[in-house]
This record gives sequence, structure tokens and C-alpha cells, in this order.
Amino acid sequence: RQTKEFIGQTISTAAFETICFYTGLFFKRHAALFQSRVRDKWIRDCHGDLHLEHIHVTPRALHIYDCIEFNDRFRYVDVANDTAFLAMDLDYEGRPDLSRYFATQMAPALNDEGMPRLMNFYKCYRAYVRGKVESMHSIAPAAPDEERRVSAERARGYFRLALQYAV
Repeated sequence: RQTKEFIGQTISTAAFETICFYTGLFFKRHAALFQSRVRDKWIRDCHGDLHLEHIHVTPRALHIYDCIEFNDRFRYVDVANDTAFLAMDLDYEGRPDLSRYFATQMAPALNDEGMPRLMNFYKCYRAYVRGKVESMHSIAPAAPDEERRVSAERARGYFRLALQYAV
């Protein structure tokens, strides 16, 4: 509902319909998997906004900051969802090699056998949300014209990425 106004601007009708079809079908086909994720306590207090801008690596330490503290609904997510956000961001930044490496290392590190089956679904979701946020910024009256143009271009990139995961 929140992205329908952007159809034809930052997302095509075909992409919108394909992503909607994919997510609806995934929910139906994997209902038992989602139920098991809840039952097995994979829904936890996570970062909620785990992407590259919130990670700082030094030779001695890894720092992850700026988690979502203002909204429990955004922060209490499936661990696979938080993992997928960072993997998606690596894909978006042109590093699918690091995305694959990160995702394939996290599942065994967390002893999470269900994570691999959820990766593309959650990466699609995260790319779509980023596309939505960038789309909204692209029409923000207070933003300068160039900033709105860049946001619209980013939104198109995120929606294309979401479509890739869906197909």
C-alpha cells in the first residue's frame, strides 16, 4: 500500500506485481517454516537496521551501532531477517561475493538450519523496504532537487534488486 504511488516512477508495474506474487506465494508455501521460526525462538531482539552504514571495522575490532531502539516492532525480527539485511546491502554495493560468504557463514555459526531457505525472501523484503524509503525521500518537499533525484535512482536500484531476489 505504501509504495503503490511510486508505480511507474521508481518501480514498474511488472516488478511490483511480481514481488507481491512472490512474497504471497512464499508465505503460503513456507507457513510451517515461519511457524517453526517463532516456536524455535529465532524471533529476537535484534539490531533491526543492520546495514553497512552501521558497521565500523578496525584492525582490532568490529563495531556495530545505531540499532533501532525507538520501535520494538522493527527491532524484534527473525535473526535471518537481520542477517539478510546486511547481505542485501553487500549485494546492492556490488559485492555479491561478500554477501554469499557472510550469509553462508552465519547459518552454521548460529546453528540455524532454516536460515538459508529464508535468505532470498528476507533480502527481497529488505531491498523493497529500502526502495520504499528512498522513494518517499525522492518526493520529500524539504529535500533539495538533487537529493530527491539521487533518492529516486537509489529506489530504482533497490526495487530492481528486490525483483532479482523474487525471480
